[in-house]
Amino acid sequence: MPVHKWIVRHIYFPCMRSGISKEVAVFVSFFVSAVLHELVVAVPCRILKFWAFLGIMLQIPLITLTSCLKSKFRDTMVSHPFLVSY
Repeated sequence: MPVHKWIVRHIYFPCMRSGISKEVAVFVSFFVSAVLHELVVAVPCRILKFWAFLGIMLQIPLITLTSCLKSKFRDTMVSHPFLVSY
């Protein structure tokens, strides 16, 4: 959560204040987060393989896919697996 708050405070909000669209601000935030996470993994391990970077950047299409599925299956419990009553 501290990383999230730092990214929002120092990357996302300044992008929004400078007139950048929400989608681009989210992309920039994810990109900066992915680079920083890759450095945190790569420097101590002395391995630069871009797995952390790729894992974070692949979240963007998954967020879009989830939004599409939520709108398509609006009246079902598809997006809320813990709310299904047995």
